[in-house]
Amino acid sequence: MVCEECRTIARKEAVPVCLIDRKTLDSQTISDTGFNDALQHRKVRCVNVDSGCDFTGQIDQLNDHLSRSCAFYLKECSKCKEAVVYKDLVSHYKACAGVPVVFVDAGDSQSLLDDIENVRRELEQTLALTSSDVRDAVGLLTDQLEMLRSQLTTRSECREDSVTSVDSKQ
Repeated sequence: MVCEECRTIARKEAVPVCLIDRKTLDSQTISDTGFNDALQHRKVRCVNVDSGCDFTGQIDQLNDHLSRSCAFYLKECSKCKEAVVYKDLVSHYKACAGVPVVFVDAGDSQSLLDDIENVRRELEQTLALTSSDVRDAVGLLTDQLEMLRSQLTTRSECREDSVTSVDSKQ
């Protein structure tokens, strides 16, 4: 049995499939309208009844229900990959312990990669500059230390000479 909506869509497809159960439809099933018309008015339950949907209606109303108002279909959580009933997805996502996913538009991904590469280069340049600055500062401190040692040695020698000359006068 094929509903009118599926029949219309199936006639346009190379390999027609049912929108509900994804089964391949043969040409006999698509063209057999007498049996289908009789069944169109039978009451059916939503295919998401196991998830809590209480819809009951005619088959020709089921597609509309599924595409517009059923909130009980399963949707994969982008954090934990668990199948969650759509109506509960927001509360599940807030409480989910999975890792959040960052969604990047395909057009923006190259720009994002370029930005990351530019930041990496800037950090490398800054690190190289910082290393050079540190080397220069260490060199300057070493020169100053040598100068202080030289001055200290000179003063020590002057004191020794002073002490020696005072001792010799006595």
